[in-house]
Amino acid sequence: MKFLKYLLIISLTIYPFTSTRADNSMTKEEARKYREEGYKMQKGGNIDGARQMYEKAAAMDPRYAEVNNDLGVVYENLNQINRAISMYKKALEIDQNYLPAYANLGFIYEKTGDSANAAFYWKKRYDLGQEGEYWREVSRQHLLKIGAYPELAASHLEEQARVLSQAMTVEHEQARLKNLEEAQLSYNLGCSFMTKGDYVAAVKEFEAARDLKPEDASLTMRIEEFHVKAEQALRRTQAKINAEAALSDIQKEDYQAAGVKLQDALNAVNGISKKADVQLDKSQK
Repeated sequence: MKFLKYLLIISLTIYPFTSTRADNSMTKEEARKYREEGYKMQKGGNIDGARQMYEKAAAMDPRYAEVNNDLGVVYENLNQINRAISMYKKALEIDQNYLPAYANLGFIYEKTGDSANAAFYWKKRYDLGQEGEYWREVSRQHLLKIGAYPELAASHLEEQARVLSQAMTVEHEQARLKNLEEAQLSYNLGCSFMTKGDYVAAVKEFEAARDLKPEDASLTMRIEEFHVKAEQALRRTQAKINAEAALSDIQKEDYQAAGVKLQDALNAVNGISKKADVQLDKSQK
């Protein structure tokens, strides 16, 4: 008999607790179903129907932060601003880390012209957010717009300066690479013309490459070296042509014309000699 009494006492102690817990679980599940139904109605444009479903969900589960926030959204759509604010705040009373309610309060206070409260809730949303998160950036932009968070304004200016500096660095690097590419192309063309014996074109290309002033010491040295070689080859060619023309004039007994051409040939040779001396001086320094 004693055993049966103890068993009865244990049963009366356990079963009511188990039954209550099961009922609570079922109630919360029902509340979630009402919320889902309300969300479908809200998406379909049935705002009043959504409100009724959300209110049923909130009545069944008073600790349901999300549905209180949903009610705030619905009341705001129905232009019941005070009730909307009350619901958003109730969601935060239930769960102070429920971030959407902070943003909703920031929006609604900003819309009604209450900058102080708007700044307060946007700052809470910003401070509780994670770096790089979308809504944290939204909060930052609203705080900057309101002008209520000087630290953010300073940070914003620093960020803008950093981005601008990076952009300028990238732009300079792109210009440098383009300049280098064009100089390399002119240098390559100059070498190609030299191989073909077209020294006039070669000299023009090397001069174009030199005028670009590429930020590459090795390429600059090669351009200068081959520019000198192309000029010397051009002068040799001109000297040879003038000398041969002078001989032809001598055979024709046109000594005056021959003299002019011989002088041109000598000038070309002297030019080659002077260039060689300058290059020698540069190499010795």
